[in-house]
Amino acid sequence: MHQTPQPYNGRWWFICSCILYVTSLVLFCSFVLVLLLRAILYPKTVPGPGAKQPSVSAEEISISACIPISILTLIDQTIYIASDANWNGTGHGFMLFCYVAWWVVVVWILITTQATYVNLTRTSAISPDTLPPACIIPGVGVVTAAVVGASVVTYGYDVSPQLAVPVIIVGYILIGWGIFWALFVYATFFIRSLNAGWLPPEKIPTLLFLVGPPGQTAGALMALGSAAQKHFPNYGDDSPIFTLMGGQSFAATSALFALIFLGLYALWLIYSIYGILEAAFAGKIKSFTFTWWGTIFPTATGNLAFVFLADGFNSQAFAVLSCIWLVVLFIDYFACWIFTIIGIVKGDLLDGREEDEKEARQKSD
Repeated sequence: MHQTPQPYNGRWWFICSCILYVTSLVLFCSFVLVLLLRAILYPKTVPGPGAKQPSVSAEEISISACIPISILTLIDQTIYIASDANWNGTGHGFMLFCYVAWWVVVVWILITTQATYVNLTRTSAISPDTLPPACIIPGVGVVTAAVVGASVVTYGYDVSPQLAVPVIIVGYILIGWGIFWALFVYATFFIRSLNAGWLPPEKIPTLLFLVGPPGQTAGALMALGSAAQKHFPNYGDDSPIFTLMGGQSFAATSALFALIFLGLYALWLIYSIYGILEAAFAGKIKSFTFTWWGTIFPTATGNLAFVFLADGFNSQAFAVLSCIWLVVLFIDYFACWIFTIIGIVKGDLLDGREEDEKEARQKSD
C-alpha cells in the first residue's frame, strides 16, 4: 500500500498501511507462539532430519519456509514505514536493523529451502503423481529475499552504495536460486496434472501457490534494476559495471525479463482460476478451509510487479492494474476473515476432530 503509484495514493492510504503493519506484527508473534506450543505439546509433528516417515505431510514440510518469508515481509514493511518516517532521527537505525536482519534471514531461507528439498528427497514423502503446489513455497521465499533486499537498499534511510551493492549482487543470485527451483517444481507438477488431473477439492485453492515465483521474480527484477541504477554510479570502483551506463543496463535488462516472467504469472493465474471455478461450479467445494488463506500472498506478488513496472515504465496502465489488484486482494483478505470467523463459531474449523481421527487411525495400524 505504501508503494501505490501516484495519483492513487493518499494520506489515508498510508494510515491504513501503518494499521496493517501493526496488525502483521501482532499476528506474526501470535502464530509463532502457537507453532512453538504445537512443537512442545506435539513433538511428533516436527520433521526430524533422521525421520524415515515423518508424521507431517509434504505440504507441512514445504510450508516451514513461511516463517522466514513472514520475517522478510515484516522487514520490508519496516523499511517503508519505520525507516522512511525518520522519527526523530531514528530512521537510519531502523535501516541498519533491517539491513542486518536481511542478511540473517537470507541465510535462514537458503538453509530452509535446501533442507526442505533434501528432507522431501530422503523421506520419499511425495511422488510426481502426488506433488502438492505447496512444494513451490521455499523457492518463493528465496525470491522474496531478493525483493526485500532491493527495498532495503532503495527505500531505506541514508543507505550508502557500499552497503547497497553487495545486496544487489546477492539479490540477482537469489533470483536464479529461487526461480529455477520453481521451474523444477513446475515441470514435475505439469506431469502430475497430466497423470492425476486436478487436485482434490479441498486443495484446489493451493493452485494459486503456482503464481508466486514468476510474480515475485518480476517484482524483484524491477526493484533490483532500480537499485542498481541508483547505486552503481556512486560505488567508487574502477569496474566498468559500476557506472551510470552499467546501472542503466542492469535496469533495462531487468525490465525485459520482468515482463517475460509477468507473462508466466498470467499463465499460471488463468490456469489456477479456471481450476478453482470449475471445481466451484461442479459443486466440489463444499466448505471453507484454511487453504484459502494461501491464495493471498502468491496473488499479491503480481500487484508488487505492477507497482514496480508502473514506476519503471512511468506507465499509467500498470498503475491502474496495481490499484485494481490491490482491491481484489483486500476482498480476498476480508472474505477469508469472514469465513474463518463463521467456521470457528459453527465448529467447522479448529475443532480438532480431524487430528483425533488421524491419530486413532495411526494407533489402529
